[in-house]
Amino acid sequence: MERTTTDNSTRLLNLIWIFVGLKLLMHLAAIWLEGYGVFRDELYYFACADHLATGYVDQPPLSIWILSAFTAIFGDHWQVVRIIPAVFGGLTMLVLLKWVRLLGGSLLAIAVAGTAFMFAPINIGFASVFSMNSIDLFFWSVCFYQITKTLRKPENTWHWITLGIFVGLGMMNKISISWFAIGLIVYLITTPQRKLLLSQGPYVAGIIALIIFIPFIIWNISHDMAHIEFAKNASRFKYAGITRADFLQGIILLENPLSLVLLIASFFFFLNRKYSFPDRAAIIIFFTTFLILIIKGQVKSEYLAGAYLAVFATGSVQLAEIQKPIIRKAVIISLLTAYFLFGSLMVPLALPILEEEHFIRYNKWLGIDNRNNEGKEESELPQFYADMHGWEELAKNVSDAWMSLPETERSHAVVWANNYGEAGAIDYYRDKYPLPPVLSRHNNYYLWGQEYIKKSDIKTFIILGGSEETHKKSLRDVTLFTIHTCQYCMPYENDMPVFIGSDPDPSLELLELFSSDRNYN
Repeated sequence: MERTTTDNSTRLLNLIWIFVGLKLLMHLAAIWLEGYGVFRDELYYFACADHLATGYVDQPPLSIWILSAFTAIFGDHWQVVRIIPAVFGGLTMLVLLKWVRLLGGSLLAIAVAGTAFMFAPINIGFASVFSMNSIDLFFWSVCFYQITKTLRKPENTWHWITLGIFVGLGMMNKISISWFAIGLIVYLITTPQRKLLLSQGPYVAGIIALIIFIPFIIWNISHDMAHIEFAKNASRFKYAGITRADFLQGIILLENPLSLVLLIASFFFFLNRKYSFPDRAAIIIFFTTFLILIIKGQVKSEYLAGAYLAVFATGSVQLAEIQKPIIRKAVIISLLTAYFLFGSLMVPLALPILEEEHFIRYNKWLGIDNRNNEGKEESELPQFYADMHGWEELAKNVSDAWMSLPETERSHAVVWANNYGEAGAIDYYRDKYPLPPVLSRHNNYYLWGQEYIKKSDIKTFIILGGSEETHKKSLRDVTLFTIHTCQYCMPYENDMPVFIGSDPDPSLELLELFSSDRNYN
């Protein structure tokens, strides 16, 4: 009997590691294939890594600290840096499946959960480019695993301490994991484990998480609550066109329509008295997060991705517990087959493995609309892929403009960029092309720009976009240098004029002009 148990445990671990290996292999292969190019947000994160701080306008600092440490050792080539999200994708798979095992999941449960996580387009996308999102998924998985252990043995103070550390670090990466904490509070209030509110454990965890998160709070206080302004602006402007119906539809598409089977199964898991309240806590956390987002409205569907891990885990365990073996095998084999076939069709939508023209034909064959969450006109590619095009060409055009200036004028010249993608491209390609400093009012570039203006004597501007008429309101000499073109980039950055302007109106104070209209969005 003991040997049988050991053999079964070995098979479970082997299957877990097979899924971890497949997840890593998927993304490392995509990195090797090169994809399309560096992603817009990655350019900005590289710039943030050059300006280490305890906070940024649009994010807490942990992911940037990780990026900075990685690039200090391995360099900042965008392909190499994508190893980071690939590794965190593999780690999330590992923790998710170990959590399934902790919940009592069998080989079948692990197979279903691993396949569901592997073929959810949002999870593929998160692990394919560097951002805080792949790290966020990891912290959600760790917190789910740890809360199950903690609630099973709530008298163990170290479990609560560990949970507090994970939640605190998760919030220092992305504050959305605070929804996990809110869901836990709802669980403690609404279940028989409310007696734990009379113990020190939950408060120890909360205090530890708060202590870890304090540096970001202090940063915000010292920067006019920049992150709160950013979040408000995102809801009011950037995501204003997203309806609750869009949110629900997006969840189905991003998590894979087949995950609805697991969503239904997770509901039955919650009702199944076979499982203890600690094991069912994750479902309450999931539904709490879902309710927060659906009530708030005007939010992206991807915000539910971390909490959705609870659906993968509990739904898989429930399906693997179907009583009649014939029905159980038929359901799971059918689901796994459908996941593999349908999921394989969706992989190119989240992982840049097809050449552009092939992808465009493939996308049309699938009948998918490229409409994005921000209400912007799309190129032939969806925004996720369009934002991987045109950056080096832009940097080269700006470099040519800067080098066309007299040598004495170059030291007093800057680039004026519209957004952090354009500004980030100038900073990223600085080692390859001669380029001037760059100013932008977008997110953290606004703060960096203020500091640069205070200590600099700026007389010449290389301006990206806009019109000559508009620029002549503040600059007396404006000439069109070139038109930046890029075939597959976003339309608003294709056919973009690059101007050279000088002789600023002496009645205008540059710092005041720059600071008059920041764009936290």
